[in-house]
Amino acid sequence: MKRWIGVLVFCICQLTMLAQIPAPVMDSIVVVNGQSHIYWTPNTSNTDGYRISHLEGPYGTAITDLGIITGINSREYVDTKASNNPCSNNQNYCIVAYKLSGTDTSWSNGANLTDARGTIFLDKISFENCFRTIHLNWRYAYRFPGFNHYEVYLTNRSAKLDSLFAITTDTTYDYTSLPGGFEFKRDSIYCFRIVAISGSDADKKVSTSCSQCFTAHYPPKPDVLDAYSVSVYQNKGVSISCLIDSLKINGYVGISREAEDENGYTFMGYIPVKGDTSVVSGWDSTAWVNDKWYRYAMVALDSCFIPYLYDMANSIHLGGKVEDSRTNFLHWNAYQSLSDSVIAYLILRKISGYADSVIQLPADSLLYYDRISLYENLGLEFDYLVQAVVLPRSMLNDGIADSLQYRYCNSNSIVIFQNLKLFLPNAFRPGGINPKFSPGDFIKAEISNFRLTIFNRWGQQLYTTTEQSEGWDGRMNGEDMPTGVYVYVLSFTTLRGNTVQQKGTVTLVR
Repeated sequence: MKRWIGVLVFCICQLTMLAQIPAPVMDSIVVVNGQSHIYWTPNTSNTDGYRISHLEGPYGTAITDLGIITGINSREYVDTKASNNPCSNNQNYCIVAYKLSGTDTSWSNGANLTDARGTIFLDKISFENCFRTIHLNWRYAYRFPGFNHYEVYLTNRSAKLDSLFAITTDTTYDYTSLPGGFEFKRDSIYCFRIVAISGSDADKKVSTSCSQCFTAHYPPKPDVLDAYSVSVYQNKGVSISCLIDSLKINGYVGISREAEDENGYTFMGYIPVKGDTSVVSGWDSTAWVNDKWYRYAMVALDSCFIPYLYDMANSIHLGGKVEDSRTNFLHWNAYQSLSDSVIAYLILRKISGYADSVIQLPADSLLYYDRISLYENLGLEFDYLVQAVVLPRSMLNDGIADSLQYRYCNSNSIVIFQNLKLFLPNAFRPGGINPKFSPGDFIKAEISNFRLTIFNRWGQQLYTTTEQSEGWDGRMNGEDMPTGVYVYVLSFTTLRGNTVQQKGTVTLVR
């Protein structure tokens, strides 16, 4: 009986001793270099060390012992176990204080076991480069009591800066980089970490996440945009070409148009840039190129449709008229571009469909009087087209003028028709200076369907021919006609397809 009483007293003493072991107070769990650092306030008595336990899974469905830290004043444990990676999941812990009894290690439970506390798991950062937006999402299972808020910290690894970025009570955070505010710089590395603040200022408890990083990769931006050419093509529309460093980017060139009699641009569309050519072209078939000129605005955009560069150029509208029988008058508007300069204008002239000459004019020329006295009264067509000879302004500023870099921007073409005027003799004398009445000899233009007919005053037909080189010799069927006034009818077709008919009188003198 005494023996059992002694055992009972011993057990009671042991239980009393274990119950007197205080539970350590956990202060913070901080993630440093991908490892969890657990901190606590050491016990002041009845403690020989601390046992660190890990709660398996994000919500602690099982407990695994990590190790024992000896000494009552121990206050930190670093979890070096590779599988307990706070960068891949929440890591949750509890601490047990122990007291040695003889040669045995006695473990307390209940009161001397801390409540579980854990790290914050920050998921991989979602960065939407077109909208310059980040999305953060984290999970915090075992909080310290008295939770207050989360602090979002940002580190710019490229600039080696670390700062408090935001404060929130949610477990998500979104931010859009905007001009005028904080911007994620191109190709810079940014890291975020989350800090949970609990307790009062005098008794602050902290849990942190692992840092998650991303690189602010944006679509490549264009460095060059040049309105390479704005040129009228065969009076059918306007061809718009842009020089862009497309070998570097995949993006777009946006085109807008403004007519000379309009105030404001109309959006035309986007030209895709595929990175396999340096010149991209568009076509405007709705332009009334024979009536007016148009200004085109061009904007280079990356694949997110963010604009970077701007250029502008206009088409050339050519007009003209007959000034007199010896002169054609031409006028046109100046070709203008933000990136290019006109170094000369060329006038390309055709006469009745045949290329005739190229006339070069200074860059400030906007009108021209074409002297055509050599072709006076021949009923010819004069076809004109103006070309602006253009060079990049940068080449001119550098004193470089490489003819291989010349660009030629065409105007619409126009046709000016000089009427055919015939000056025929009003008399002839067989055997004299004018032995025949031959109007065909006075027609210098190329014609067809020639016909000459002679009538007397009573309307009798005396003579007719379809040969331009022939004429009336004053006879009918070999018989001389008497001196007098006779009527002629002359007709033919010009190269333009116009039928010319002229009636008049001619005097036969003997």
